[in-house]
Amino acid sequence: MKRAKKEGEVYVLLGDFNIPKAHDIVMKALSGPGLNVPEFEPSNLARDKHYDQIAFAVPKDKGRLKSDILNHGVFEWRNAVFGPHQPGADFSEDPAEVERISDADNLSHYEPIAAWNNSQNPKNDSKTAPYANFKRSYTTFMKTEMSDHLPLWVEIKTDYSKEYLQRFLKD
Repeated sequence: MKRAKKEGEVYVLLGDFNIPKAHDIVMKALSGPGLNVPEFEPSNLARDKHYDQIAFAVPKDKGRLKSDILNHGVFEWRNAVFGPHQPGADFSEDPAEVERISDADNLSHYEPIAAWNNSQNPKNDSKTAPYANFKRSYTTFMKTEMSDHLPLWVEIKTDYSKEYLQRFLKD
């Protein structure tokens, strides 16, 4: 915080902090003095833990923040990648030309790929190979092949143009 204030820079702290609850002691420390932490929805796949966070150390200029968070959220990639049958899916804003496929279609598409991958390792057999029973391990497949967390995103308003341009002006 001291360095951000001294240098007039915005510092971003992000990552998987393993914060189980929004008001956990770690979250309280993270959102302490000098840090701006938006309230994100839970970011694990079960949507019940606040593991991931983005925090900002934002300098002030004459009492006002030089940067503001305009918008933020959690990107539900499962709906974009694996189709419409994920919990809490909302497709009300999909353009008319978007066609989503079902989990059954996804299973029929990925099952042969998983089988081919299993066949490439001579140590695999039909019982111990990863995804040997692909229908049963489809959820694990989603986590392993993509992520066990949902990415966070932020939109930040920044305007340092005045300071930048003043460097080139002659006294």
